[in-house]
Amino acid sequence: MDKGEQLLKEAGAIKIWRGGNGKGGVGDHQNGTCRMGSDPSSVVDPQLRVRGVEGLRVADASIMPRIIRGHTHAPAVLIGEKAADLVLAG
Repeated sequence: MDKGEQLLKEAGAIKIWRGGNGKGGVGDHQNGTCRMGSDPSSVVDPQLRVRGVEGLRVADASIMPRIIRGHTHAPAVLIGEKAADLVLAG
């Protein structure tokens, strides 16, 4: 078990992180694990920058603040395109 897994286990989150059964392989569309927002409790700011980590952005379905009802492919593509625009803009 690596350091990250140990921290998750201590926080009681290892089963959630691995898909509920501790073995991984969830079949649904995961999102919202790295919530974007303007409030201090969000992980990613509106420019997709990870709070407290310089030079790191997240550009996938994990930044969606709420779970959506449909497929995540199209929104994830648009998030990636927006991230590319943000990176190119500096």
